[in-house]
Amino acid sequence: LALTYSNSKLSPHAQAALFSSIQLHHRTDSSLQLRLLCRTVASRPALALHTKLFRVSLTPLRSTEATPAHIELYQQAAALLRRMIYLRNLAVEGLPSWVLDGCTFKLEMFYSDMICGDSLSRFLITQNRLRELVLVNSGEHDVPGQCPLSVLCAPNVNTVSAAADCCTQLVAEHPV
Repeated sequence: LALTYSNSKLSPHAQAALFSSIQLHHRTDSSLQLRLLCRTVASRPALALHTKLFRVSLTPLRSTEATPAHIELYQQAAALLRRMIYLRNLAVEGLPSWVLDGCTFKLEMFYSDMICGDSLSRFLITQNRLRELVLVNSGEHDVPGQCPLSVLCAPNVNTVSAAADCCTQLVAEHPV
């Protein structure tokens, strides 16, 4: 981090190295880390262009438990993700699926504990480079008993880990 401020010639290289892989996986302080990262990238959007791998693990909440502060954090996370247009690997825990709305990156690997719903389905349909897909809570759906994911989701995926009903729909007619 000191290199990004100490030398103007080294700064672009240091920023690229510093922001290429971001992992916030300490549940106790990851929401604070995420807020700081969102604030940093909001003030310097070009930093997000360096990110290829992003992992964030927040304490999961039910939608009824989300406070206005949580909603604000989720909105900031959504804005951050939309800026990471060159992202290739994404692992998220504790974020709602709507934070992926409007994201244009093309992932190769996606790990998520998001509940399967329309937002997640719409996002996965756009992921034609996705090779590895892990959906931890894929047995939980917006509409109980109905997996919204379809054969159109992640058309080139070759490794899937998900609940049986979602796997059946995801891998139909796919070489897995």
